[in-house]
Amino acid sequence: MKRRIKAAALSVVAMMAASVATAQNKVALTVMNIPNSNGKILVATNKGQSGMVQAKQGSMTVDVENVPDGAVTFYVLHDENGNMDCDMENGMPKEYVGFVNVDVSKDNRTATVRLENIPEKVANAKAE
Repeated sequence: MKRRIKAAALSVVAMMAASVATAQNKVALTVMNIPNSNGKILVATNKGQSGMVQAKQGSMTVDVENVPDGAVTFYVLHDENGNMDCDMENGMPKEYVGFVNVDVSKDNRTATVRLENIPEKVANAKAE
């Protein structure tokens, strides 16, 4: 009898742990420094979520669904020409990109990422 109670208790604990581990969140990702309204804003995470919206110059918020709790990296690309690819030149992205690491939880479902022109940043760093 005690063995059955222990087994049942362990089963309940395991189910609770599994439900916590698979918690899914909608994260509001604010994308800043969008240079123009051409093309799309593409978002992907290191956990397998993705999204795409029409670009809007300046800043905009993209909702990313089904993001699990824990450390998540959001990768963002302004796909200005709409070819669904990060165009490269001399080993650097030609289009604006950005990323942010976020600890997602029920208390933290927002993040902000600033897009950068990488070739311009590299040229400025070399000039300094």
